[in-house]
Order: sequence, then C-alpha cells, then structure tokens
Amino acid sequence: MESRFLIGLNYDQSTIHIDYSTVPKFLDDKVYVDNDEYLFVLDGVVLNKKEIWSNSCSSSWADFLLRLYLDEGSSFFKALKGSYHGVLYNKKSRELICFSDHISSKPLFYYQDSNCFLVSRSCIEIFDHLKEQNVRICLDEIGAYFLLSYGFPIEDKTIMEGVKRILPGHFVLLQGGEISVNTFHNLSNEPLLKGLSDDELIEEIDTRYRKAVGRQFDKDLEYGYEHLVALSGGLDSRMTSWVAHDMGYTKQLNFTFSQSNYLDETIPKEIAHDLKHEWIFSFLDNGLFLEDVDKITSISGGNVLYYGLAHGNRMLEKLNMSRFGLVHSGQLGDVVLGTFNSSKEQNENYSLGDGAYSKTFIPKLKDYVLRDYPNQEIFKFYTRGFVGANYGLLVSQQYTETFSPFYDIDFLTFCLQIPIEKRFNHRLYKSWVAKKYPKAGQYIWEKTGQKVNSNKQLKIKGKEYSFKQLYKFLLKQTIYKFSSFDNYGVASKNHMNPLEYWFKTNVSLEHFYNEYFEHNIQYLDVYPGLKRNVSELHKTATSVERIQILSLLSIAKLIYD
Repeated sequence: MESRFLIGLNYDQSTIHIDYSTVPKFLDDKVYVDNDEYLFVLDGVVLNKKEIWSNSCSSSWADFLLRLYLDEGSSFFKALKGSYHGVLYNKKSRELICFSDHISSKPLFYYQDSNCFLVSRSCIEIFDHLKEQNVRICLDEIGAYFLLSYGFPIEDKTIMEGVKRILPGHFVLLQGGEISVNTFHNLSNEPLLKGLSDDELIEEIDTRYRKAVGRQFDKDLEYGYEHLVALSGGLDSRMTSWVAHDMGYTKQLNFTFSQSNYLDETIPKEIAHDLKHEWIFSFLDNGLFLEDVDKITSISGGNVLYYGLAHGNRMLEKLNMSRFGLVHSGQLGDVVLGTFNSSKEQNENYSLGDGAYSKTFIPKLKDYVLRDYPNQEIFKFYTRGFVGANYGLLVSQQYTETFSPFYDIDFLTFCLQIPIEKRFNHRLYKSWVAKKYPKAGQYIWEKTGQKVNSNKQLKIKGKEYSFKQLYKFLLKQTIYKFSSFDNYGVASKNHMNPLEYWFKTNVSLEHFYNEYFEHNIQYLDVYPGLKRNVSELHKTATSVERIQILSLLSIAKLIYD
C-alpha cells in the first residue's frame, strides 16, 4: 500500500480535504479519528505507548490521546517518544495542530495561501494537490543553493517555493486563518553533568542506552515481527546490534551495503558470524544505484542529495519487508556520544556554511538569516542532524518505521549534558565500549582502521589519530597530492563512498551523468543566474557536487516538466 498523508483546510468553504493511507505496520500505534468533534491522524510508532497508557482508564489509544489533548493543550503529543507525526483538528474551536516528534524523524511540510492551508508528509503531495487546483509551485532559488551547498535546505526551507518544513521541536498551530509556529522542545548541550566521574557517566550511559534499545526492540516483539538491524564497519550500528543481542534480542537479520571487500563489508560479516546472526550483503560496486535519481526524488521531494537514500533503497526493495518490524540503526551515535564540535570549546562559534559539502555557493546565501543557536554543536544538530540525516530515513519509511537508540530523546538529552571535552574524540564512547562490551571493541573500527580498544593513538593539536589515519594523511600530502591516483580517498575503492572511483571506472555511469545534465539543465531556465552557475560548476564539479547537481535537476524537472 502506498503511504499518503495530506490534510487540507479550505478557508472559504470551511471544508477539510483528507488523503491518508499508511504502511500496514504497527497499526495499533497509529490513530485515525474523524467524527463530529475531531479529525485526528497520528502516523508512526510510539515506543513508550505501554508506559504512558497502562495506568489510564481510557478504553482506547485514541481516546487516551484525545484526553491528553484536553488536559495538556496543543503540545499534548510531547509525552510521546518515538518516530511519528500527526494532525489534530478540533472542529468546534477550529484549531488545527500539526506536529512531529522531538527531532522530526518523520517530517511534516505545510503550505498556506489566501484560500487554503495544506499539511503533508511530502512536498510532492502538496505540489500534486495544488497542481490539480491549477496552482503552480516554483523551484525555490535559495533552497536550490542550499541543496548545492549542504546537500539539503536547512531549517524550515524546502526546495519548493512557499512550502515549509515544520522545524524539529516545533509545531504549527492554525487558528482563524493565522499560523503560529510554537516550540515544545529545545535541545541544549549545557554541561550539567560535569560533576560526575567517567565511571558514573558510563553506568548512566549504559542504563539509559539499554532502556532505549529495549523500547524499540520490544516494539517488534509486540507485533510479532523479526528484528532487522543495519550493520556497518562503524561503531554506532555495531552497538545497536551488539547491545540488543546482549539483552536477549538475538534473532536478528543484519544487513550491509557497501563497496565489496571494503571494511564496511568485512567487519560486519565477521561480527554477524560471531554473534550467529543472519546477515545479508548488497554490494554497491560500479555505483549503479546512482542512476536511480528520479526514483529517489519521488520519495525525498528533492530536498536532499539523492545518493544517501539510493543505496539504502536498493537494499530494502529486495527484502520481503512483511517479516520485519522496525529498521534498527545507529543513526547519529557518532555525534550523540561524540560531538559535532571541531574542538573542545563548549560554546564554539558557528556560521553559515559550517557542515556544508560544498562552499562554492555559500556567498549566494549571505542574505539568509539563520535562527539563533547557542553554539556550533546545537546548530549542526538542527541542520546536519535533524534535517539532513533525517531525510535519509524516508527510504525506510516507505516500507516500515525506523529508529536508532541514539534518537531516544531521554538518552540524547542526557548525553548532551556531558561536557564536550569528555565526548570529544569519542573518549567516553570508547571507554563505555571497553568497560561494558569489551568484545565489541575487539573488531576493527572503519573510522580508524584499528580496534576500538586500541591505545595506539597519536595526538596532534589536541586531536587523536590512529597510525592508519596518519599514514593515509601523509600519503595524500605527498605521493598522491599531485596525482589523479588516490589509494584511500573517494577516488579509490578503499572508501565508504568511493564516488569518484565509480565515475572513473564505470563508463556507463559517466555517460549517464553527462547525458542527464545535458537533457535537464533546461529546467533551470526560470532562474538564468542559477542555471549559469550550475553550468559552470558542472565543468569542474567534484563527485559529490555532481550528485548535488543531479539532485537539483531532478526536482526541477519534476516541477517544470
């Protein structure tokens, strides 16, 4: 069943347009009510449902939530923990509430003009509905430059003019034709736990992490599903799978996709073998998935560079997803138990362009006014994390729901209260693994090329490097500096995402890129300056910039074709 989520309110006729269907998974967590008093849609998975509903006298989950609304008001949903979004319309007061979870892992988008208000899970659903009403939406030029810089529009921007994304930690209230954007959760990294020792912190981290793991793996068992768990050569997905196994969730199917024979294949294969899990691998050799640009745009709405979704989709579309519950991942673990910061400075400054893939067009965004963030770490969480990384979840959400223990709002909040100097360079993360799960640390970590528990580190200007990392750096600065050959970067197959290697070694892929560009650059005619800039970038573009260009042309084609 195709998932759809579009609610429209027509001001003149006071009529409601409803177009809703959902993936047939976790149906008892979801709500659809349409009666004389309310229209209420809740879609997703609520991981603390039993915790908050068990002592209630409400006869149904929907009744409990509506009672919560009457008692707590418009931010009633903040008691829910998990991955969800929803709309509640009070037909008597004509109050419309549009919301998603604390970190917007299931985003919502909205549009308003003088005649109507629309809210949807997808920019394309809004676009298609307005097109049927003979209302045309254009490409947003600022959104386009963000896509060419960060790989996604940040904050509430989208790639479509007039369509906004509901910010993480916010909800939209519509009353009397007036929109207000309200805050229900603010992320903070104030170091409130600086008085705790490392040992005390490790005990708390472990207790809270295991609770987060239990919440999401128990949800599978509640519905009789098998566990589907991502596993790579990194540390985050490893800890999700390992800790779940340690807690008794041993019947897992681990899945991996990467360049064949790279660490992202060899490490998870070894771990899955030792834990006696089922394991399935899809190799990405030749970069064939990079031709799926239009397919991915139909899922993402063009709001994110497509390759990060395309390889996951190639894997999931081959599986019989009816067997499995959540897609369990280790998303954001690297920055939750580590940090986005580039130094140990708690209140490190930030500026527009921090975290961008390409800085070429950052000057084009100079007039864009950022929201106020307390520091760089929080800025990057709300941009690269809760917007950019979360767009990557859209593929899994075509088939089921998805979650990471590092997304658990209780765990995330706790970790960000740990001083940055303890999280920097993954110091506390590695100490947690060494103390609580030493066997998990005996496998190589793709990031460093050595075992997690290894003490062979060199410190340079406050940062720690493994010998392999330093060796690769020295090669790049000497032997490979003036050569097109690179045995370790994206131009080689010894990389997590060897984009340049695929373009250089696969003639058909190179042909696809050039042909796609030539056929579709015309769709930027509406913005001659943007078209000229993209055409110039095309001549010298890096592999990542090529992907950004294709992402932009694909959504422009969808809008103007």
